[in-house]
Order: sequence, then C-alpha cells, then structure tokens
Amino acid sequence: MGLSLSISVAIISVGILLAFITHYPVVTGEQEELRLAEETEHDIMMKELKSSVEIHDKDGNVVTELDPAEKYYLYNSGEYTTEISKIVVLVDGEYYGGDIFKDSDEWLYPGDKVQIKKSFLKANDESQLKIVTEHGASVSVYIEEK
Repeated sequence: MGLSLSISVAIISVGILLAFITHYPVVTGEQEELRLAEETEHDIMMKELKSSVEIHDKDGNVVTELDPAEKYYLYNSGEYTTEISKIVVLVDGEYYGGDIFKDSDEWLYPGDKVQIKKSFLKANDESQLKIVTEHGASVSVYIEEK
C-alpha cells in the first residue's frame, strides 16, 4: 500500500508539472498580446488628442464662414500627419465622395495646408461643411456667399 501511494503521488505530480509546462507559454503569450493591444490603443488615443485641423483664409486667419469667391485652406495644426485620401467630408450631414482639394499631395503634414476648390464651395453654397481626419480631428464651417 505504501508503494502504490508513492507511485500515484508521483504520477499526479508529473501530471501537474506537465499541465503547468504546457499552459505557461500560452498565458505569457496572451499577456504579451494584451500589452501590445493596450500600447496600440494608447498610441491611437494620443494621435486623436494631438490631431487638429482648421480652415484658414488666404491670410492665415481661422474662419468659420466661407465665401465661395475667396480662397480657403485646410490647415493641419496638430502634431500628426494626415492622409488626404482618408479625410471624410460631410455636406449638410451627408457624405460627400468627391475630391474637394486643389492640387493636393497624398499627405497633409503638421503645419501644411491644402487649398479647398472654389468650384466645390460654389456648388455647395448655403451648406454646412464638416471635414473629419483619420484621427478624429474635425472642423465645421458654413458656406455662404456674402
């Protein structure tokens, strides 16, 4: 009876050891994936907090109403580069799928500006315009001929 008890304790101990050995890499791998996901989420939140855009007139002044006869620019006043193709434009709350920027590069770097097409402004007179970047920064203006 003493020998069978010792062997059964040894078998149970080996089983517990094998279970620990097989589960340890899985648990540590999940912790690493969780840490990377939290780090990525933090980076996205920081980009949202440090992203900003404004509408400027030809003199560099911030404006809230646009006259279709004048030149206006979307200015990246944040700390992150914005991809122009990922900018969403809403006219009176509805998605606008056309290109509103004149001679634009692919990127809008911090401190850079891109001109808004006059033809777009004239076609959408008396409208509310909202521009949203890929990081969530947005600016709303009203288009009205003066």
